[in-house]
Amino acid sequence: MRLFLAIILAGLSFLPVRADDATATNTSSPVFKPSELFKYKVKVWKAVNLRWNSKVDTQSQVLETGVVKIQFTISSDGEVKVEVLAGSDLPKLVAISKEAIMEAAPSPSFTDSMRQEVGESFTDTLTFSFTASDHGHQSSITTN
Repeated sequence: MRLFLAIILAGLSFLPVRADDATATNTSSPVFKPSELFKYKVKVWKAVNLRWNSKVDTQSQVLETGVVKIQFTISSDGEVKVEVLAGSDLPKLVAISKEAIMEAAPSPSFTDSMRQEVGESFTDTLTFSFTASDHGHQSSITTN
């Protein structure tokens, strides 16, 4: 899967690290416990990535080279709203990027603990990049 490490690493900034979470075998090493939001976002990112890669593979001959930035909000019931922040001059790239997000919806409803963590919705931004060349294409999704 072409889910880039940047997506996962960007999420590490919200992982709580506490000394009292150390492992039993090595008490000097903290254990990383992902938040409910981080786990939820990873599921969303994987679903979007799967759809994005499929679309890029089937439409790479007609896609424009460029970058599209899309902000999306997921409500606690799983409803998704999207807004194009950058790249609106790339209509085909915008279309497949929005489709990848929307086709991953509806997202799962928030758990009670996630509602406590984020409230009734959260907003995230994904950047979709595509470059065509004589030797194929390169594509990526990163989170901001």
